[in-house]
Amino acid sequence: MAGTALDPIAEYHRLLAADEAAALEQVARLEDAFTAAGITFDGRPMRTFLRPHFVTGPQWRRLNEDGRRLLELAARVARRAFDGDAGRLCAFLGTPEAEARWVRLDPGLPDVVLSRLDAFLGPAGPRFIEVNSDAPAGFGYGDRMAQLFKELPVFRAFAMKHPVTYRPCIHALVESIFRAGSRRAGPTLAVAIVDWSEVKTLADQEILREAIAARGARCLLAD
Repeated sequence: MAGTALDPIAEYHRLLAADEAAALEQVARLEDAFTAAGITFDGRPMRTFLRPHFVTGPQWRRLNEDGRRLLELAARVARRAFDGDAGRLCAFLGTPEAEARWVRLDPGLPDVVLSRLDAFLGPAGPRFIEVNSDAPAGFGYGDRMAQLFKELPVFRAFAMKHPVTYRPCIHALVESIFRAGSRRAGPTLAVAIVDWSEVKTLADQEILREAIAARGARCLLAD
């Protein structure tokens, strides 16, 4: 979510402190809404605060610019390592054969449809700690959380003075999958979201599965 300055954060806190009883009621309301919307971790409503994480416009642009450059660099390195030989790369990394046989498959271009960068925002800009390729984790949670936060009385009161913008993720993610998949599978696209069956964020994958199915493709969660 992008605001215009850091001062609005203090204003949001002031609104919460002005009526602590209402704040507590909204905590319970948000937890119930999370459960109903499938925003759960290991079957329980995702833990959060009454204030979402705000970033300024300049922070958002810097995050996008730096993230794009990092992904472009990572893609160049990945394609040139071991002359693009995935088998040699797996041998170097010690990838188990059960997994390496999947890595060696050539999916054609684009070989990576989506990536998620994990980062912390600091005074000097974003500090990236991890790249998750073809991992859609968090996209479903984020979109649904944003919608529920917008319905909170404290958020509505805040937004009257401080306009807030949120960039949804799921639609762009699903369209990226369909663009890549249609070139390979044609109109009969089938999508598998593969993870351990006992993963605690299964609900997040279910949100994405529903979005892909609503777009017209068969989608399954696979262990």
